[in-house]
Amino acid sequence: MSPRAIPVSYSHLSPLCPCFFSRAHDPSYVSLIESMARRMLEGPPTSPVPFTPLVQRSHGADPSMLKDGATSDTRFSAGTHAAARRAAGAVLHAVEQVSFTDCRPGSSSPCTATELLSPSTHIPAIGRC
Repeated sequence: MSPRAIPVSYSHLSPLCPCFFSRAHDPSYVSLIESMARRMLEGPPTSPVPFTPLVQRSHGADPSMLKDGATSDTRFSAGTHAAARRAAGAVLHAVEQVSFTDCRPGSSSPCTATELLSPSTHIPAIGRC
């Protein structure tokens, strides 16, 4: 193990609160995901469902333009939402362990990971630090 490595016990990592997802995603998208997660838990499908066509449909896409579910590369299952929340919580924990300071000009207070992280697919979150 690298001397700079931070030991982590994954058993204590908490799922990220869904309220944080709206910092990087449109509230209607977050609502769609939470609704899908509830439906999946109430009646789990026999296999993961194609996610992209569901999102396209929710945004009013022309039915003839929907991505074919058979070739959809993103799927959603009963455990998807919980897994995404736990993964996001783990990232938050890891970044907070690094102790970033001076994130804002003139500030000596540390920033939280939700202020620092912004993958390219989460562009709206940039600049909120």
